[in-house]
Amino acid sequence: MFCLCIIPTVEPDEGLLVVSFDGSARVKRGGGACSAIVWKLPEWTVVAAESKYLPDLTVNEAEYQGLLLGFELLSSLDRGRLIICGDSNLVIRQMRGEIECKAPGLTPLRRRSLDRLRTWPAHEFLHVKRDWNQSADGLANTALHQQEGTVVTS
Repeated sequence: MFCLCIIPTVEPDEGLLVVSFDGSARVKRGGGACSAIVWKLPEWTVVAAESKYLPDLTVNEAEYQGLLLGFELLSSLDRGRLIICGDSNLVIRQMRGEIECKAPGLTPLRRRSLDRLRTWPAHEFLHVKRDWNQSADGLANTALHQQEGTVVTS
């Protein structure tokens, strides 16, 4: 299947926020972790970054928890243009409304994410390769292995 993905463009002097999120989980609900990083462009300054360890999660639930964590980190920031990047094709496509969300464990997480998204009128979702999401991926994997989250301050 071929998917046409439009990469957002950013003007050199345009100020906007980028959130990268990720989730990671052990097989058979052995625990999971999530992370989110908020970047300010055009400088690529880290505004906030955090990871959490959560017991009893699937990988897709962990991905949604990462997205929700991103919205928590954004809560006190000005509502300008927002680009949300993640390596979960499922979460990105469900949030765009391209595919349905039928899993009972994901439906309330998607609903909460959509509620938070409504406060950001200018937003875009971008599915990225895992290689392009290494910062968020590393934070989530560290939280999973250490079974505790972290807060990164700038």
